[in-house]
Amino acid sequence: MIYDLFRGSNWWKGYQCSISDDTVSLRAYFCIQLSKLPVKSLTV
Repeated sequence: MIYDLFRGSNWWKGYQCSISDDTVSLRAYFCIQLSKLPVKSLTV
């Protein structure tokens, strides 16, 4: 639910998120990292 609140915020489009919308819908718990800089790769 908090992910949807973040995603609906005006500032969200200025960031890259470390987790996809599909992954969020499949997991009950997760952590996200937001970056204004381009992310080349992410290992979880």
